[in-house]
Amino acid sequence: MCNNNRDMNMTDIVENWMSDDLDADAIGQALQQKTRMVIPNFLRSDVADQLYDCLDREVPWEAAYRQGETDKSVPLAELGRLSPREQQQLVNGIVAQAQGEYQFFYNRYPIVEAYIAGKNPHLILNRFIEFWNSAYILDFIRKITGDTSIRKGEGQATAYLPGHFLMYHSDQGKDTRTDDRRYAFVLNLTKDWQSHWGGLLQFVEAGRVTETFVPGYNNLSIFKVPQGHQVSYVTPFATRPRYGITGWFRAD
Repeated sequence: MCNNNRDMNMTDIVENWMSDDLDADAIGQALQQKTRMVIPNFLRSDVADQLYDCLDREVPWEAAYRQGETDKSVPLAELGRLSPREQQQLVNGIVAQAQGEYQFFYNRYPIVEAYIAGKNPHLILNRFIEFWNSAYILDFIRKITGDTSIRKGEGQATAYLPGHFLMYHSDQGKDTRTDDRRYAFVLNLTKDWQSHWGGLLQFVEAGRVTETFVPGYNNLSIFKVPQGHQVSYVTPFATRPRYGITGWFRAD
């Protein structure tokens, strides 16, 4: 999915956006013991604010969901041309599939695919994916995970609104030759999120939620895969989107 040979290892031209306060040794010890954690204040605050503004004002979002066995991604502008009845029929179909099969429903922007295609070059997300594949990030991730085989990061921007969800799954890649996922991440860019709004990253073992990460602002949730997890249903009374950038660090 992510052909980093564009080339995204650009330390010479990419600025380091990570916070100066990160203690890689302490973070690595905690992560390797527990296999998942939240790293607060991961980026410089000015960078986090720019990313938030981009997600809140500039991104051309797409609706992501499954239709049968097919992952769908439809521009919101296209969905907006449907009649209210057609829009409700679409939502009803998404919910009906979720009653018996794996399903998800949220807004996304495919950062990597857009970058490779040269789309929307003005978005700071293009600089973000270069930074995310620079030696600054990859060396840091290799150090805190202890996994020296990690060679690239991929991600998509996400926005969860009322009615959105992500059902239980493990993030296991289908083929380690082309999709060797080692660690998953969520860079949370959500301001003042309330836990009772839903949209919680929940880890599940033997059918029980064993740990919950509440979306924060400028926090990096990172966990080894495969691990069972889900994003809980966003309630109708949530008053703002749950923004983030999510993806994997991979070894393929």
